[in-house]
Amino acid sequence: MIYDIVQTQDKGKTLLGVAILRRFISNGYYQPEEVYSNIVLTLPGCHIGTSEEIAESMVTMVEKRWKHKIFFLDEIDRLFPARWWNDKERTHRLLGLWQDVKLFHRFISTRHATSGVDKLFRDAAQLIFVPNYMPERDLIDVDIINSLDARVGGIIVPNASKHFGCYLRWEPVY
Repeated sequence: MIYDIVQTQDKGKTLLGVAILRRFISNGYYQPEEVYSNIVLTLPGCHIGTSEEIAESMVTMVEKRWKHKIFFLDEIDRLFPARWWNDKERTHRLLGLWQDVKLFHRFISTRHATSGVDKLFRDAAQLIFVPNYMPERDLIDVDIINSLDARVGGIIVPNASKHFGCYLRWEPVY
């Protein structure tokens, strides 16, 4: 499944991504050792790297037929900007997204609503989340667009601040 979290600055994009990631781990669907992230997660066992290193892991995922992984790409619009470039390797990385169901992968990405991301990624995204973090209520109000069947819904993530300790928010994404 491919989760695309889209919003402007300081609306809870990364916070929501971490909440989703933690839910997969706490429910026992995935182990921290199966997580590859370009943000610094404080969950022991997760693989942390630069955006470029995590994208390279996506190529390895396809070539070595890895199964059952979560890839967390914060600020994916910086790594895969709108298609004005002609780079076969980047295209190869993105084509691996369509292996998600067969190989039991989850891709969680965040991007800014006001910037472009590659069309291949936009076309692959199955669930689009638009979060609105409300610190005064300690929750994230999330609109969800299911691009597979064009349904729109929503969820509330309560006690959102409990996820702040699971990643280093002020560490830059490279």
